[in-house]
Amino acid sequence: MPLLPPPPMTVCITTETNGTVTAFLDNELVMNYGQPTISTYLRINDMERWMTTLEEVMVLSEARAHRYDLEKIYFALKATVMRHTENHLEVVSEAPTADDLQEYLSAYAAAAANHGF
Repeated sequence: MPLLPPPPMTVCITTETNGTVTAFLDNELVMNYGQPTISTYLRINDMERWMTTLEEVMVLSEARAHRYDLEKIYFALKATVMRHTENHLEVVSEAPTADDLQEYLSAYAAAAANHGF
């Protein structure tokens, strides 16, 4: 059986009211108000571990020159974890069926047990 070529990617480029450009590639944001952007999947348990590492490193005198950037990374991770919590609560409250909700909660609990978040 021959492999079919992938469907063409959909590109959407918009000029914003302030003159900057926003671009999507198949619903993935690649430029936001003129700033190149990457969308990626990060695991919550990894981000929480990285946040702990940053908390420990930011206070070291050797890191003083980089403290501002370390804090920006820390707060970006923290905001992402908070966004995940909001998304999780929305999925729980808006699950289409009780079976869907049970399946999601079971998978979430298993992930939490295996990865410790």
